[in-house]
Amino acid sequence: MISIVIPTYNSISKMDLTLESLRGIPEKVPHEVIFVDDQSKDDTFDVLSDECENNDNWKIFRLPENSGSAAKPRNYGLERASGEFLFFLDSDDILIPDGLANAYEHAIKFDSDAVRNSLQVVAPDGTTRMSDRIPGWDKIKDPSSRLRAIAKYQSLTCSFLMRRDVVMDNEIRFMESRRIGEDITFSSEVLTKCLSVAYRDVPIRKYVKNDDDEGSVTQKLNSSNFKDFIEAWSDVDDILGTSGVSFIKEHGHAAMDYALRQFIWFKTEDLNREVFDFFSQFCNTHWNYISTFKFSRRLNELVLAARDGNYEQFVDACKIRLVLAGHDLKFMNDLLPELKKRYHVRTDKWTGHTTHDEALSRELLEWTDYIWVEWLLGAAVWYSKNVMSRHRLVVRAHRSEMTVDYGLNLNLSKVSKIVAIAPHSLNDFSDRFDIPYEKFELIPNAFDVEAYQTEAENTDERRFQLAMIGTVPALKGFHKAIELLAQLRAVDERYQLNVYGKKYSEYSWVMNSESARKYYSMCDSRIEELGLTDSIHYEGWVNTKESLRNVGYALSLSDFEGMQVAPGEAFCAGGQGLFLPWRGVEACYPDEFIFDSIETMRDYILALQNDETSFARASNYGREFMLERYDIRIVTSRVLDLLDRVRA
Repeated sequence: MISIVIPTYNSISKMDLTLESLRGIPEKVPHEVIFVDDQSKDDTFDVLSDECENNDNWKIFRLPENSGSAAKPRNYGLERASGEFLFFLDSDDILIPDGLANAYEHAIKFDSDAVRNSLQVVAPDGTTRMSDRIPGWDKIKDPSSRLRAIAKYQSLTCSFLMRRDVVMDNEIRFMESRRIGEDITFSSEVLTKCLSVAYRDVPIRKYVKNDDDEGSVTQKLNSSNFKDFIEAWSDVDDILGTSGVSFIKEHGHAAMDYALRQFIWFKTEDLNREVFDFFSQFCNTHWNYISTFKFSRRLNELVLAARDGNYEQFVDACKIRLVLAGHDLKFMNDLLPELKKRYHVRTDKWTGHTTHDEALSRELLEWTDYIWVEWLLGAAVWYSKNVMSRHRLVVRAHRSEMTVDYGLNLNLSKVSKIVAIAPHSLNDFSDRFDIPYEKFELIPNAFDVEAYQTEAENTDERRFQLAMIGTVPALKGFHKAIELLAQLRAVDERYQLNVYGKKYSEYSWVMNSESARKYYSMCDSRIEELGLTDSIHYEGWVNTKESLRNVGYALSLSDFEGMQVAPGEAFCAGGQGLFLPWRGVEACYPDEFIFDSIETMRDYILALQNDETSFARASNYGREFMLERYDIRIVTSRVLDLLDRVRA
């Protein structure tokens, strides 16, 4: 009989497929299932107790207190097992019944003490691959060479069929003081005590990779955890050394590569000096092997720093690296100070939607861990086709990308998340490019509200100052601003329109487009016809944090927008943003400032021209709205939270 031992802790939400697979074990394979719950805080124990009531050969036990790792539950289970063979299964892994039957039949037929198997790995997106395969096994005859092949090609997990007497007679147990690596020490001890070890190229379980950062001990690493890795490697090297096998030589590269990458991504603290010195000693002790390992440039920095005992360089090299890429990075400027506290940050500034220094981009790709691409344009496509599995790629989509086809060329499987800045644009991008909703994250643009000057040079004059930040393209509705200004000046000639940013004639693509030239020519003719030439002021690029304090109303007259920052900036500066009802605006800004026509907008402005108190009340309301919803601190927190979740 096989005793299948499964440790559990807050596991039940991920166990549906595990339980289903256990029920599928064929009758010809006699077995018992032993669950050992490590004091779960949820209803794992209660649900599994009910399951055991319905399955005669299932049992459940509960430890008196939480142990913090799988070692003690496994020990508890193996000591209560009655089977001839043991098999350890993690609670979120899926047993493959036919693979178990194959291993069991082979063990019985050939009197094997242990049967190792290949492994099926299931990625978060559902794709599968085979792992832990040993080539040419049947040609390997002597026990030492077989043990060497296992150490070289497999991960030495404890999920394999093993004869229980080997474990009990040799008093082999999982090391309960170690949270990481206790399984490979246990496995190596068992394998060296077996007289006959078999391998079957038939997977016995599916290892399901979760994208949940609560799912694994190794996704929250401190100095003590990293020391566990090193001690486990040394222990296994000693254990296998009695059989003439060096674990460091055969599997050291894979083990170190995994541990270092895990520590970079999931460390909860910098490695303390004591553990660093321990790692440095390990590297120097085994440098004859480690010097031959082909690490990535990223990890090689860490290994060389450890070899040389350079603690500061090691700590610095462990810091996660972030590349900001795109042709226009202005929306990330206010976030940079906080990002730089947590990450090493470099930029890949593209010269256009598709033009860039490819050599620089590739250098940054080799250097970085994260890539954050602004705009779903050429940079997003390039990075999605060039990132590797060790990278995390986030793309932020604004609005204008809807009018071009770059999103259709995105390698979506390599994109961790797409950030949309407003609910309606999220829906639009999903529909336009056939991107599933679960791929999106909704995070608005950030405003450093406190950085805006709010005191106007002339409080009374402010209420007569209108502004547009950018009149290109035609969808911005410049012609509507002209008509609104004319209607206001028909009542009071103090009204002025300030246009910030480049004038349309400074954009070469506008001048090269017949339809755009006609539109802006029409605007110029209308300005002259209405006598507005001296009341429209083209100010060029300005520091909006300073200049908007003298503006009463920033106009949003677009046909459609993603979110539009300019009116939000007006609120931050103590003025107001006024909107025509482009689709989705009500999800971005308060209803009080949205008007169904320029006539109703005109009436609102005129009603406040001599009412400083009401103007100030509305402006303060708008500023509080920005503070509560879009302030840099709130948005930065959401960005950092997203990056934390994407790590997993």
